[in-house]
Amino acid sequence: MRKRTIYCLCALALCAAMFTPALGAEKAAKETEPSKVSWEDLAERVRTGSFGALAVSEQIQQIESIDYDKMEKNLRDQINEIGKLQSQILGSAGGGAVDGTLPPASQNPGDIVNAAMNAAAMQAELSASMNALESAYNSLRPVYDDLRNGKTQKENTDTVRLLKDGVEQIVAGSQSLYLSILSLEQTYADGLRGIEAIDRSLTELRLRQQLGQVSKQTVQGLEQTRANTVTQMAALESSIATCKAQLQSLMGEEPNGQLTLEGLPELEEATLEALDPVADLESAKEKSAELFSAGKTLQDAKEEWATCGFAPGNFRRVMAEHAWNAAQMTYQSKVQSFETGFQTLYRTINDDRIAVQNKTEAVDYAETVLQSEKTRFDRGLISKNKLAEAQDNLTAAQSELDGARLKLFQDYHAYQNAVNLGILNQRGAQ
Repeated sequence: MRKRTIYCLCALALCAAMFTPALGAEKAAKETEPSKVSWEDLAERVRTGSFGALAVSEQIQQIESIDYDKMEKNLRDQINEIGKLQSQILGSAGGGAVDGTLPPASQNPGDIVNAAMNAAAMQAELSASMNALESAYNSLRPVYDDLRNGKTQKENTDTVRLLKDGVEQIVAGSQSLYLSILSLEQTYADGLRGIEAIDRSLTELRLRQQLGQVSKQTVQGLEQTRANTVTQMAALESSIATCKAQLQSLMGEEPNGQLTLEGLPELEEATLEALDPVADLESAKEKSAELFSAGKTLQDAKEEWATCGFAPGNFRRVMAEHAWNAAQMTYQSKVQSFETGFQTLYRTINDDRIAVQNKTEAVDYAETVLQSEKTRFDRGLISKNKLAEAQDNLTAAQSELDGARLKLFQDYHAYQNAVNLGILNQRGAQ
């Protein structure tokens, strides 16, 4: 239940961070300024600006501020006070007034009845008080024992670890959104170039239509293609603005969709060569909150099984043993899935490197063709449209190279998130 609660808190914090507008006069004053963000600054801006991340951070600080020595002393004092009260009650009960002894028979019968009734009422009251004190003791003693043996401290440490992972999940979500926006912006730029190419083709087709070389339907078909492309571009532009607004919310800014993203840092080949999939996998598994939680579930199931006794035919033990076996299988399944996803991601990075190399060669070839076409154009051997087509081919090749580099960066970043934070998005497995 504790783990499910933590994950729910983190999920709610992430949702709140993505859709809660920024507050405060200082932030409102910044709305008129163009908003920019770089990859290097993004994580810190989310940690310090996201309402979700800040809420989880406050929960972490709340737990870490606990004074366990003082808490243990307070509990010990309460338990001791309960013991004193119980002794006092037992002393009162032993004084003769409430021990159930009837008064001498020489007294008035009415007085005898009243005294008996008062004694019974007091006995009931003292019994209720003893029961209340016993209940209070039973509720405080396990808490005190857990503090004494360090169980509470261990549970809170585990809770803090999961909460910190929740903050990193929010940061990782913002980084994924940043990369997605860059990809969408590249697609949008490609679309604009596509419309320019269509416009050039339309100019040529309309001229040829006037000369009777093509039909009106051919021109109308291309015009319809252009209209459809413009519609798609409008939808894409809206999607980009929405994603930017979400990213602004994650940074604690007014989500107006007006945001400029700077480029990504260059990935050095030496950095990629230094990847060690064996050692990195062990680091990723050790830091994975998912595997950590599965391991705790396994340990809890084992402890439950161990406390059931070893008597033959013990039904409770049989049930606990099945639960333990299921937890073992679940844990092994999660470990296997994690390892497979990590290894797939590593292989994907190698595939990305090959793709970047191939796209680089394609750009070099397109540049050679463009230079050749420029020479032919200068000699009057080809039209201006043919030269523009060669330029478009080079631009398209460069765009594909940029896309390949972006994917390499995305997968490398996902790999680093796994190694350093235990967060495995398994981009390469998708």
